[in-house]
Amino acid sequence: MDDIIQALSGLADLQGGQSGEPQYVNSILADKIAGLTIVYSVAMALYERERSGKGQCIEVPMFETMAAFNLLEHMAGKTFRPPMGGMGYGRLLSAWRRPYRTKDGFIAVMPYTASQWHRFFNVCGRTGPEIEALYQETEARSQNIDVLYGLLA
Repeated sequence: MDDIIQALSGLADLQGGQSGEPQYVNSILADKIAGLTIVYSVAMALYERERSGKGQCIEVPMFETMAAFNLLEHMAGKTFRPPMGGMGYGRLLSAWRRPYRTKDGFIAVMPYTASQWHRFFNVCGRTGPEIEALYQETEARSQNIDVLYGLLA
């Protein structure tokens, strides 16, 4: 059921990214996440039984488990009433977010905070007020994530 749940829950759409073509994760991710959810649900039911002596009923539907898993970060501005923006976590959906090619392979780099971006650009010799304006504030980093990741690439 993994492929079907990836598609129904929106995960395949998220993997398609900028191309708009849905893609499955190259793993049985929905099966694994549902399995882990069952494990911690059983563990908590056993804990409750030890404390109260009462049994528990556990239900872990794959679709709802994966929908909740996906929506955690991608609800974004739609989390609020009234909405404060659209759906999707821009940092995760950026076309530039990936391992980056180097002369001898690939490297994973993830500056996240203002100080991490500052150190990264210092090491690269890219400093100045126009660069700093892109990352100094959280909102600026969110709005400029494609530019920042493009510079990182």
